[in-house]
Amino acid sequence: MDYIFYIILGIYSAIVYNTIYYLLSGDEILVDTGLNIDFITLPLIIINLFYTGITIVVFIIYLIADKKVKIIQDNANLELTIHSKKNIYVVS
Repeated sequence: MDYIFYIILGIYSAIVYNTIYYLLSGDEILVDTGLNIDFITLPLIIINLFYTGITIVVFIIYLIADKKVKIIQDNANLELTIHSKKNIYVVS
């Protein structure tokens, strides 16, 4: 499994090297402007942004609700502890 790390490290190093090379040398990357792939990439970007937005909203709701759920569970455990000491069991 170590070879996977070195493959990823090699790819990452090549990307960093090329980025720094083009920044320092002033050469421009060859770009073919005659090919329009907006109809492919635009829906994918929209799906990605939608997914990211939903994920952030769900995460924020989880963080808010988690505190409330812990408080409710602590209160329930406290009541259960109090009633079990008196040998009274509350069934709801």
